[in-house]
Amino acid sequence: MTATAPKDESDPRIPEPYRAQIKWYDSRAIRYRHWYLGLETALLVFAAVTSVVTTVHLWGSQEVHDWLAYSPVATSLTVVILAGVLNLFSFQEHWLNYRATCEKLRREARLLQVGGDVYASAPDPEKIFAERAESIIANENASWLDLAKKSRSAVP
Repeated sequence: MTATAPKDESDPRIPEPYRAQIKWYDSRAIRYRHWYLGLETALLVFAAVTSVVTTVHLWGSQEVHDWLAYSPVATSLTVVILAGVLNLFSFQEHWLNYRATCEKLRREARLLQVGGDVYASAPDPEKIFAERAESIIANENASWLDLAKKSRSAVP
């Protein structure tokens, strides 16, 4: 389920760079979600297939063809590769981080639009919005850097 863009993203009080940032984080969250779910589904399917073809091969049926003898190896190798790709590229972490950042930016945009929270009494609400949006983006960038360092240190 992806969140739809709220009306407030077209509010002229929200500077275009921030509207673009919201769209960027939204599109990246969707992209990483699709990659994660697709690869995870493939991983589960190949793991299940591996157990089935291994069992069929171990039964030693006369009907087993030569190619079937190699299928457990091929499906096991596919499982290992898919698990490695999921771990290496951190699709789930990126998806969740980008979605959280997008939703935080959308929340700030909605608050600016309705004049809620700190925007209610601020003499320059657009300035406050820019500062808070930049803080959200900076925090996301810092968490991305931490994730990249953690991933890098895990690679021998």
